[in-house]
Amino acid sequence: MASESPVAVIYGYNGTSYIETSTRSGIAVPSGQPGFLFLGSDGTNTRYARMASDGTIRIDPTGTTAQPVTGTFWQATQPVSIAATVAVSGPLTDTQLRASAVPVSLTSTTITGSVAVTGPLTDTQLRATPVPVSGTVTANAGTGTFAISAVSLPLPTGAATEATLATVLTTSAFQARINTLGQKTMANGTPVTIASDQSALPVSQSGTWNISNISGTISLPTGAATETTLASINTKTPAQGQAVMSASSPVVVASDQSPIKVTLTDAASSKLGTEDGVAIPAGTDGLLAMGTDYDDVARRLRTTTDGRLITNSAVTSPPGYTAVAQAYSGDVATETDNFYTIPTGEQLKIQRFAGGGEQATGGSKVEIFYAPNGNNTGTQLIRAGYVSGNNFEFSLDWDAPALGDGTRAILIKRFRFSGGAVELAGFWDGYY
Repeated sequence: MASESPVAVIYGYNGTSYIETSTRSGIAVPSGQPGFLFLGSDGTNTRYARMASDGTIRIDPTGTTAQPVTGTFWQATQPVSIAATVAVSGPLTDTQLRASAVPVSLTSTTITGSVAVTGPLTDTQLRATPVPVSGTVTANAGTGTFAISAVSLPLPTGAATEATLATVLTTSAFQARINTLGQKTMANGTPVTIASDQSALPVSQSGTWNISNISGTISLPTGAATETTLASINTKTPAQGQAVMSASSPVVVASDQSPIKVTLTDAASSKLGTEDGVAIPAGTDGLLAMGTDYDDVARRLRTTTDGRLITNSAVTSPPGYTAVAQAYSGDVATETDNFYTIPTGEQLKIQRFAGGGEQATGGSKVEIFYAPNGNNTGTQLIRAGYVSGNNFEFSLDWDAPALGDGTRAILIKRFRFSGGAVELAGFWDGYY
């Protein structure tokens, strides 16, 4: 056990601290060392082992007095060996006399009177003189046979005689009434009748059974449907064909139902969905396209009367955020840069970028960049628009890669490819 690790160590509480209750052999028991009560059984119930105040185990049946055990103990029966002759007084018993055989030698012996014989006589002793027998003797053939010769013997009452056997069917007559083995037709079969308490016979169906000619009452198994119970189903099973909800049977789709292909049609049975490049029949209905606003409220997409989608150029920020709108315009001869510094600790989102410029030879462009260093080094292009007497507008959903730190910025760059100065404008909207 010294090299083994214990599976568990049990501690006891002595009133002030926990002390390990187990200890190893051969060491002094610490003062105040706790221990375990051990029990035994009286044959039915468990009982605590009892001790005296000095630790002596009580072993007497009453359990009231400690029993000291001292001295030398010997077995109850001790072996004895006698080396010399011992004189015996008094007559010996029959058992003592039979302990050793006593030789007897006689030349002749004469026995007079009756002598009692103990034990059965042998076969040889019985056969020495014939024994006369009179009266009735019961013979037993054993495993052999008796040879009997008699002109006539008495028969038991009711036994068959040659006269009575003459009335029995002859072999040919018997065979004419009892046919050979195997299935036969009704005309060649022997008539029988089934017992009144005959148990159920197994029946197998062959061909078509005619059960229309049954009279009387047929017992149905427990729970079998009857005309009464089946009549109630009629009110719960609607007739074939489509019906209104109140006249239809309720059903439920399985929780693991595979996808069901559905074709949507309008009142004219025209499909609402169609493939790309297929002409739409005149008068075909459509489906409303929906979206959600910043409050996750469903909203319908709006179109003009000729089917063009209506977009709202106004940009709104979600509730609780700060809107940002930056606009730069003026004459530009070569290039003009405008920076917006992202507020420290804020996450900027840009929703729209727009621009425009007067018509001029050479053309112009307006660009928007992310400037992580707050200048033209390391810039990242977000979007660009080319103008020459026109305007542009792009909807964006751009998030700044990092929070503002007082340096990171958004750059609007207005640029002339060639020619003289022209008026260029750049705008962006968003929130943080």
